[in-house]
Amino acid sequence: MVSTSETTQATSYPTEGFLVFTNIHTPHHDPAFWPDPEAFLPKRWLVGPEDPLYPVKGAWRAFEYGPRACIGQELAMLEMKTVLVMVARTFDFRAAYEELDQKRGGVVRTVHGERAYQVEMMQPRGDLPCRVEIAGL
Repeated sequence: MVSTSETTQATSYPTEGFLVFTNIHTPHHDPAFWPDPEAFLPKRWLVGPEDPLYPVKGAWRAFEYGPRACIGQELAMLEMKTVLVMVARTFDFRAAYEELDQKRGGVVRTVHGERAYQVEMMQPRGDLPCRVEIAGL
């Protein structure tokens, strides 16, 4: 920034020939913002604000926000969802309640006749027991 006023001091950083960008890797791995930042914890996106895993406001900067928000964010999210669907369709998922019942000594748990029922953060109660196999095998 260059200032013409004598009362304002300014510093100029020449950037010609340089690529200037925001380093999002460092804040995304900072333990001040993320408990156990190197661990793969998908649950951190499912918990509420009262949980210590809940991300601090502004800590997730993948697309930035405000006037510097990524104009490709919507396209990137659509592409990620498409890739997820393309990968997931290569697998067959089947419920494994029978195995769980055997481990529990034959105890079958239901609510209003349903085996899986949601609690709190829209997560199935007791998780959702399943087996995953590569499709067609």
